[in-house]
Amino acid sequence: FTLSTCQWCKKCKAWLNERDVAYRYIDVDTIQSTQKSQLIEFILKKFGDVRISYPFMICDDDVVIGYNPGKYEELMKDGGK
Repeated sequence: FTLSTCQWCKKCKAWLNERDVAYRYIDVDTIQSTQKSQLIEFILKKFGDVRISYPFMICDDDVVIGYNPGKYEELMKDGGK
């Protein structure tokens, strides 16, 4: 999950694109408020009381909050690609 104007979200997408990683994203600031509420409810239900910050990456059952290339690499080594 990203924000359309977030520099860190853009860096995350660029990092993934440079490595040909297939991914889907939602720019949270461009969706309707009801969809945003559903999204937040989903995140809290699935991951508990987590801090929601962007980029917010879900890879299988792991979550990466914020721009963290080291963690992305770790997930890819574990078969996340």
